[in-house]
Amino acid sequence: MFVDEVILEVSAGNGGDGCMAYRREKYIPMGGPYGGNGGRGANVVFKADGGLKTLIDLRYQKKIKGKNGNNGEGKNKHGKNAEDTVIKVPIGSTIKDSDGNIIADLLTDKEEVIVAYGGRGGRGNVTLATKTNPCPSYAERGEPGESRNIKVELRMLADVGLVGLPSVGKSTILSMISNANPKIASYHFTTLSPNLGVVKTKTGTFTVADLPGLIEGASTGLGLGHKFLKHIERTKIIAHIIDMSGSEGRDPYEDYLTIRKELKEFSSKLINKKEIIIANKMDLESSKTNLVEFKKKINNINIYEIEAINNKGLDTVIEELQKLVDELPNEVLFDEDIQEKHVLYKFKSEKPFIIKKENNMFIISGAKVEKIFKMTNFNTEEALDRFAKKLRSMGIDDELEKMGVKEGDIVKILDYEFEYTK
Repeated sequence: MFVDEVILEVSAGNGGDGCMAYRREKYIPMGGPYGGNGGRGANVVFKADGGLKTLIDLRYQKKIKGKNGNNGEGKNKHGKNAEDTVIKVPIGSTIKDSDGNIIADLLTDKEEVIVAYGGRGGRGNVTLATKTNPCPSYAERGEPGESRNIKVELRMLADVGLVGLPSVGKSTILSMISNANPKIASYHFTTLSPNLGVVKTKTGTFTVADLPGLIEGASTGLGLGHKFLKHIERTKIIAHIIDMSGSEGRDPYEDYLTIRKELKEFSSKLINKKEIIIANKMDLESSKTNLVEFKKKINNINIYEIEAINNKGLDTVIEELQKLVDELPNEVLFDEDIQEKHVLYKFKSEKPFIIKKENNMFIISGAKVEKIFKMTNFNTEEALDRFAKKLRSMGIDDELEKMGVKEGDIVKILDYEFEYTK
């Protein structure tokens, strides 16, 4: 099954908790802190694999979770970092965030990108020791790993894209010139997903993609073509396959105009790609007459006559395609909008917290506040005091007082409630 789009929820691993421990050895008075740091959580990494052609392996993986780092231990032993979770995807996969921003575009084999970063390990009380507090009675919890929703889209990388209306012979041509074995039958929409083949010539090789038959209105969602038009964006050359016999009761020239119209409406860049016209079914009587009329309306474009079913004329076509592939630079394969591998995000400066009042409860939210809360281990008074100082340094106490907080009012962070005291 060919799958070219999946939506996933990815969560990197949490950092391991830091350890609170003390050195207790004979003949070593005032041993001091002895707790190690936690290990880093696993990153979620997407890696291009040339052996994959579809995203089917990810279709039923709604969630991907990285492993957590190991906790720190006594004797200043640091927890082990978790190994990254590596997800293999086909070359040509584009990864987008929930807002449609491009995170990465994987265009070469073994190219990889970190989609979600693992949380750092919490610090043990050895690392947290200072001159003013040489023996802290607290340690940090591990930092939560990054979580995000992403969309993975596959756009096949091919040198030549075969396009045309249904039943014009695209699959037959691909089977004759390459190692591909597409389904061939005498009815419309035999091809339900793109097929990719490798063509070997005397001077080199190139790849050809047979794309499902387009119909009028494909760019707006009609038929099957709209799902696969995106795959044409990364081809160097577009090969228009025309049924020159008009065996389906259509006018070959109108067929050509229909395809050109759908390509242009899907993306203006497609209409400017290098193209050739392949006149198929030239073994039928009406083809010669139709070709004469067709050439009168088409100027400055080479038209190649073939009989795909009889394997006639295809040698000339593949020689010309190899020549064009060699002449065009590889950069044509890549969409200009996606050439930057990593997107730089710029955010407006915003307050690190938000406080809402509901009755006598003050609800504090914000990524920074919640991160500090999750990394605090409230098992000692000293840890609680340290947490309160951090909130105070952020200006939360001042904001609460402006909002009229009173002694004994409830302050809520996430699902936890505290009683406010000055």
